[in-house]
Amino acid sequence: MGKFFRRNNLKRIELAEMLRTLSYHETGDSFSLDQFKTKFFTSSPVEPTPNKGIYDYALCDADSQPEHDFARQADNDPKVVFFLKLPEFYKIPTPIGNYQPDFGLVVKQRNLKNNDAKELYFVIETKSTNDLNDTHALT
Repeated sequence: MGKFFRRNNLKRIELAEMLRTLSYHETGDSFSLDQFKTKFFTSSPVEPTPNKGIYDYALCDADSQPEHDFARQADNDPKVVFFLKLPEFYKIPTPIGNYQPDFGLVVKQRNLKNNDAKELYFVIETKSTNDLNDTHALT
């Protein structure tokens, strides 16, 4: 029991340190819209996103209620400029392997001092928990 506990704690510390020092930078890579069209014409289920979605529907995983919930909420959020469900081929290289986020999102944020607006770009991973210690949900 003691070895497992120490190994598990060391793994958490290692991951926390990697996350603390992780940063991403634009690469200039782009994807052809044709890659997305194939996915849209052949996949289901969908969540309607007529307000803020790049497309009228987001292709959510059938067994992922958090993805459906996120798409619905983002589509109705006044701060969201636009968003899309990222396809399976979209991967971000990380020190511990490729990361495949669920959504890409652009949010408009206003500076409270001078009221200037800027757009923030995010990749979003949806999970069914907010507990960072939930090792089952947060693999």
